[in-house]
Amino acid sequence: MAAAVEKEKGNAAFKAGDYAGAVGHYSAAIVADARDPTLPLNRAAAYLKLNKNEDAERDCTRVLSLSGATPNVKALFRRAQARVALQRLTEAQKDLRDAQKIDPKNDAVKTELTRVASLLEKGKARAQPRTPIDVPAPPLAASGPPKRRRVPIKIVEPAPPSTSTTGTDPIHDSGRPVTASEGFATPTASDLLSAVSSRPLTGSAPAPEPTSTSVDPPPKLVAASAPASKASANGDAKRPPVRAGGGIFRKSGEHTIVPEKEVKSPALNTAAPTPAPSTPSVDKPTSLSAPVSAAGDAKLPWTLFAFARNWDALNTPEDRWALLCKVPPASISALYKTSLEPAHLVSVLHVFQALLSSSAHEGQREDIKTWIRQYMDGYTRVQRFGTITMFMSTEERMLVKDVLSKAGVPEGEELWKKWL
Repeated sequence: MAAAVEKEKGNAAFKAGDYAGAVGHYSAAIVADARDPTLPLNRAAAYLKLNKNEDAERDCTRVLSLSGATPNVKALFRRAQARVALQRLTEAQKDLRDAQKIDPKNDAVKTELTRVASLLEKGKARAQPRTPIDVPAPPLAASGPPKRRRVPIKIVEPAPPSTSTTGTDPIHDSGRPVTASEGFATPTASDLLSAVSSRPLTGSAPAPEPTSTSVDPPPKLVAASAPASKASANGDAKRPPVRAGGGIFRKSGEHTIVPEKEVKSPALNTAAPTPAPSTPSVDKPTSLSAPVSAAGDAKLPWTLFAFARNWDALNTPEDRWALLCKVPPASISALYKTSLEPAHLVSVLHVFQALLSSSAHEGQREDIKTWIRQYMDGYTRVQRFGTITMFMSTEERMLVKDVLSKAGVPEGEELWKKWL
């Protein structure tokens, strides 16, 4: 029972895009029931979304060990995806061929097998053998090993200073240490340290005068007066005058002093700002716009990131339809590429269902059906679409059936097979 609860939580987290949370719930379910092969299979799908390919391969191998005589097609397919990401293309090709033997009609397996075969061909072309170039070594000299060059070094030492009164040094002259009976030479006044000060130690000495005779006295500091407490009749508050002064002070003592000047400050306007004119409300049109048509090599109006951000910011089905109409149905696969999320696809289906069920657009009913059929067909061309529909819940499959029925697609047609 606990395994089933954790499995449902993991499925909900996976559909919401919380793949790390899905891994946690699936792991808790595996702890509760280690013999259920669907639990590590679902966790492998979450690992693939997180690019943890080694973990996904391990879980798929575990599923195959629990499957019995007939290997699980999904486990082989996902293990092949993990091995392609790990650059183990030969092993991935073997898994896909085994899956194709079990389910020959699986389009996702066929597409992945074709892609792996193309990658293997490119790898073979890139790994062509190269002939090494034989570079001959330079011949050795016939006279034997190379000669070493000797450079004479002359050591020059300064002569030791004389400290004795007689002009002789007992250490340097005789080469022996001086004994206590012989004594040392008396140091002279030049050998002792003398006190040096950079400034007078007492306050009796006068301070030195500056070298420049054209220096003005430093400016006096002026205390600022209190600001005005009341505003004038027109809403302006007066400020006290400001005295500006200063100068350039140099290390040499040649300073340049700028005399004080009274600067009038502008009045502070405290009046209330003029309110901006209000924009009159405009009613939204009730008619839906038709999707734009693909014009040759025209670029899409925005990237998938900008499209998804604008889509999530809109609330009504009409606003989201107006956003989707900017993308031609034939360019849906170019917009999503390999990044179509299950939660986003479900939100698109809800928009289709709301527009088909609404009575506000009764005059465009047939046009809306045609447009939605075009978009439903466009979404089937998105890469990995089959993998997304494989994980649809029962409620989501009922939603797809309702949209297809209301759009006027007869049951059993090719569009039903691609979606369900």
